[in-house]
Amino acid sequence: MLGQLPFNTLLSQLEELTTSVASKDVSNIKELRLPLFICLKSLLKSLSGIEFLFYRTKTARVHLAIGKQRQFFDYEALRTFQQSYAGKIYGHRQFEPLQKKLQGWQGLPAISYFVPLLEIETDEHGKGELALPLLDDPKTLQAALLELASQLQKNNEAQEAQLPSSYSSKQTPKREDWIARVINVVQENLSEGSLQKVALAKKTTLEFDRPLDLASVIELFWNENPANYFILYAYSPERLFVSFTPETLFKVSKGVIELDALAGTRPRSLDEAQDNQLQEELLNSPKDLSEHQYVVDEICQGLSLVAKNLSLSGPKIKKLKKVQHLLTSCQATLSPEVLMTDLLHLFHPTPAVGGLPRSKALAVIAENEVFSRGLYAAPIGFFDKDQADFAVALRCFDLHSKQLEMYAGVGLVADSVAEQEWQETEDKLAELMERLSAFEKSEIPVKEIAPTAEGALHA
Repeated sequence: MLGQLPFNTLLSQLEELTTSVASKDVSNIKELRLPLFICLKSLLKSLSGIEFLFYRTKTARVHLAIGKQRQFFDYEALRTFQQSYAGKIYGHRQFEPLQKKLQGWQGLPAISYFVPLLEIETDEHGKGELALPLLDDPKTLQAALLELASQLQKNNEAQEAQLPSSYSSKQTPKREDWIARVINVVQENLSEGSLQKVALAKKTTLEFDRPLDLASVIELFWNENPANYFILYAYSPERLFVSFTPETLFKVSKGVIELDALAGTRPRSLDEAQDNQLQEELLNSPKDLSEHQYVVDEICQGLSLVAKNLSLSGPKIKKLKKVQHLLTSCQATLSPEVLMTDLLHLFHPTPAVGGLPRSKALAVIAENEVFSRGLYAAPIGFFDKDQADFAVALRCFDLHSKQLEMYAGVGLVADSVAEQEWQETEDKLAELMERLSAFEKSEIPVKEIAPTAEGALHA
């Protein structure tokens, strides 16, 4: 059946690629490609200890980049390389690369874009190709492919998902401290007019009694929701970042750029009448419409610099499993001289995850958030000369050893109510927490971690 052939299929494909590299003159070839039919879920479980980026778009297309042939840690080197390279480049930048608070994100470069050793791309039906970009010399590629095949085989044979038996949790900051921060920002920055909007986040940390392995994470968090991107990003061999984000930073295809303005939130309800009532409340809320319009206006201003023929569709309601948002879709014709890296600088961070004015909002975020955002609300994706797809990494967590750190934020405006904003963060984390119901169904104990100085309110 399509997508269900044995794991050995991939190993045989790797062997074929290795033989091709070793036996053929590939000096004038950009890449080698082979058709591929494989269960991606099984493959991902075999990538433990290997750096990779699994990126499923909202149209169910999958891009899986495994290993690295080239890596770039600054935009100047990347800009130079992309002008002579036609293949796909994958990667991220941190939410705020200049931020100095890096605790909790060891091994995460501020900026990292890479050409993978291997690429797997599938369409919405699971039919795909295995691609080998030919950048390194044949002997180096051959050795890397053999090493990768050996590691995949070992991991596949050793797969055995085992859930921990208990976990504890803490909030950073604690609820009372976070509410105090929100009240202070609203009074000191928003009500008096120096800020139009600012997004503040919190972190929820779960600590398990033993490490949570990759196979367990995939079983617990595998996502089929077509309304979301689904991202698994092993940015180092010991770390895994997971995001179920509904937000597109930008997409480019055939000269057209598309962006989402996503701001304004209400919870969902299982009762249809109540769910519709929440929808109407959101569509007619001056506070949420104002917050949403800030995002739309900022996107339009950015597009005016790099595109023409702007069209808007919205605001309309985007319904997710636990929450619903106001969404306006923005589309324009991109100027041909614009590089994809230019768009990253122009549109990140959006007002939805940063604020307005941008520089002042980022300063308020740095002052009031006692943790580094790292990849939370950061751009992750891929691009080549003619196309790009970058998501804003929301509804996410970072996993390392025994700790799983979840992030959620809200957009604050002058009439924000702190207690309501706290509840919105809880609503946004609901889907992630629901996926941990395997623990609760097994009656695994959950306890609260005592507050630490990390969550204390700054004077």
